[in-house]
Amino acid sequence: TASAALDSGAANLNTSYTCKGSITVAGRTMRCAHTNHGTLDFFGGLDGSCNPYYVTLGQMMGAETFCNYMQAFGFYEKTGIDMDDEGTTQYVPLEKMGPVELASSAFGQTTSTTPIQMITAACAVINGGYLVQPHLLKQILDERGNVISETSTRTLRQVISAETSAIIRSGMEAVVEEGTGGGVSLEGYRIGGKTGTAEKGDY
Repeated sequence: TASAALDSGAANLNTSYTCKGSITVAGRTMRCAHTNHGTLDFFGGLDGSCNPYYVTLGQMMGAETFCNYMQAFGFYEKTGIDMDDEGTTQYVPLEKMGPVELASSAFGQTTSTTPIQMITAACAVINGGYLVQPHLLKQILDERGNVISETSTRTLRQVISAETSAIIRSGMEAVVEEGTGGGVSLEGYRIGGKTGTAEKGDY
């Protein structure tokens, strides 16, 4: 949601929202994980994992733009990873995406995704914006170490610009350095992350 809002031009780094602990959309109240964030800018919303902030970003984009980015990030299709029985996403299509569905989808609920879809999309967010088909194996070797076959990198499309990717990458680093993902930094490595407040359903 953050990268889509920034990349589409619906939001910028100065886009602010005053969180009072919840937001009401079409009669439905959606709560923040925190009681009261106060006024947040773009990075503040990311650092604090503020649900109402992301609801607001979703509203600023609108359903069509939001769904277009969801599709571009690969959430509406299988990744094509080289393994059997890959699962599929459960999501609300554009034609059924009302204001409540858009609001909840924007902060990670309503949509059920697979781990491989999530990490594939996350890689696209930070690697310059490119959605790359995932694979289990890089190479197959024989008993003497000779390469029998090698998997080549297949870039499916560019989802967001390199500039947007760099901004979000920096923001995700800040999440683990000073935001809700604190405590996972590791000396010698650049680490980024994003906490979530989505609920895991029983399917």
